[in-house]
Amino acid sequence: MPTGVTVDPSSFLLNLAIILIFTKIGGIICKRFGVPSVLGQVLIGVVLGPTVLSLVQPDMLIDEVGQLGVIFLMFLAGLDTEMDTMKRLGKKAFLVATGGALLPLFGGTLVARLFNFDFKTSIFVGTILTATSISITVQTLLELGKLKTAEGNIILAAAVIDDIIGILLLAVVSGASTGSSGNLLMLVGQIIFFFIIIYLFGEFVFPLLISLHAKYDIREGRVTLAIAACLFFAWLADYMGLATIIGAYLLGIFVGQTKVKSLVTQRIQIIAYTFFTPIFFVGIGIGVNLRQINLSSLIFTLAITVTAILTKMLGCMCGALMVKFDLRSSLRIGAGMIARGEVGLVITSLGVRMGLIPGNLFSSILILIIVTTVLTPILLSMMFIEPKKEIVETAISG
Repeated sequence: MPTGVTVDPSSFLLNLAIILIFTKIGGIICKRFGVPSVLGQVLIGVVLGPTVLSLVQPDMLIDEVGQLGVIFLMFLAGLDTEMDTMKRLGKKAFLVATGGALLPLFGGTLVARLFNFDFKTSIFVGTILTATSISITVQTLLELGKLKTAEGNIILAAAVIDDIIGILLLAVVSGASTGSSGNLLMLVGQIIFFFIIIYLFGEFVFPLLISLHAKYDIREGRVTLAIAACLFFAWLADYMGLATIIGAYLLGIFVGQTKVKSLVTQRIQIIAYTFFTPIFFVGIGIGVNLRQINLSSLIFTLAITVTAILTKMLGCMCGALMVKFDLRSSLRIGAGMIARGEVGLVITSLGVRMGLIPGNLFSSILILIIVTTVLTPILLSMMFIEPKKEIVETAISG
């Protein structure tokens, strides 16, 4: 979270209670108006924080609890990654995802540089723009009855690949920014070494440990083992100069291929979604002070938001056209990939902790995420409207 946070143990419990109570109230309101819960939680934080009510101030203890939330969130994202779908759609999803990652990366970096941010901060902004929030798109496609269409399947697969590309970029950017590696070659070697360790554990050691637990019928022990492994690899990633979420996400992918996937997912969802992740997202809103935005920040916010929308849409459209989708379907795929959400917020908060994202930039990125999240269902609803039968018949008879 933003620098300058306070540590006040006496108010910590009160702040937690306020956050959880308002999260519950906000959840009811969000459900009533069809607003994504993540967006609602961030907005609740903005209201509770210095921007509006100043009921809760940025607090280091709340920040640390929130970091557990983001680790569990990315672990769950890894668990939910369907590798079979990735293999089945293969080339098509990869080309759409690559276009939807590279163009925003270059566009975001360029715009940030034009506004005189240094190169490390600029490349981090570009990395944030690679992310895609699939939750709001899934919800919209379900309501439209289009989730199982060709476009829906590609959007789902490409969004996951987009986030994987973003995670890999984050590994390089965060590793380079820590200065822990003497040169790029050493950094790449460090990242590869970490991937080898987590692969060996996920592919061989974890399944063996699960088999031992099954032999002695220690059901809850499997969940405890998964949580312990998640926290360990999050720590190891951080220790090696990478981001904690990289370790959590990659381990989640491996655990998701085992027979305990359903059990682990159910148990961790309970503790994550009821306590830890709401605190993380509300904490993001609390850490933002929109009163600090001046004219220069407002212009940058407009520029980076337009860039985020256009580059993601154009990049994904180009990828879709390359794999033989028609223009209308390509537009739909591009629109479905616009929203930034959980992963974008996670990467942004990491940039703040690393000192790469200053307060005014943090506010601009938050506004970008809110705008793209609200815009996505509107665009999808417009683009999936089929021409009325009567109009077609009239045209034919004419």
